[in-house]
Amino acid sequence: MESRVQRTRSADRQWSVRGNNSAQALVEFALVIPLILLLFFSMIQGLLIAAGRCNWATTAAYAAARVYAVRARGAPASTTVL
Repeated sequence: MESRVQRTRSADRQWSVRGNNSAQALVEFALVIPLILLLFFSMIQGLLIAAGRCNWATTAAYAAARVYAVRARGAPASTTVL
């Protein structure tokens, strides 16, 4: 009878050790997710900055419209607009 009790206790210990795998996974996730999020949002921020700097078409259209508006009022061609 005593050997059965010992087997049950050792089985309980193994079960409790196996049960900690989910806790270990949760701790690893909590340690890794901030790094992944930092990398992800840094990439998004870099793309937004690059898109803002490469917005030359809008700037060129704005400058051309401004030149046309000033010249349409009868300003001489030698007037500096920009």
